[in-house]
Amino acid sequence: SYHPDRYSTVQLPDEVAAYLEGMSRRVNAAFAALEPALAAAKSRRSFQSDVVYVSPNR
Repeated sequence: SYHPDRYSTVQLPDEVAAYLEGMSRRVNAAFAALEPALAAAKSRRSFQSDVVYVSPNR
């Protein structure tokens, strides 16, 4: 899997460096697009309460 830190100290051919930079931009754009939905889902879950008491079976 790609992680930018893995290649930060390695001298890469220009086309490989350009590809990795492009992939990094795509991943960051995808995360930025999904981040508001994730925040909204977390917010909705915070308003849901857990079950406080369940009576035993009779």
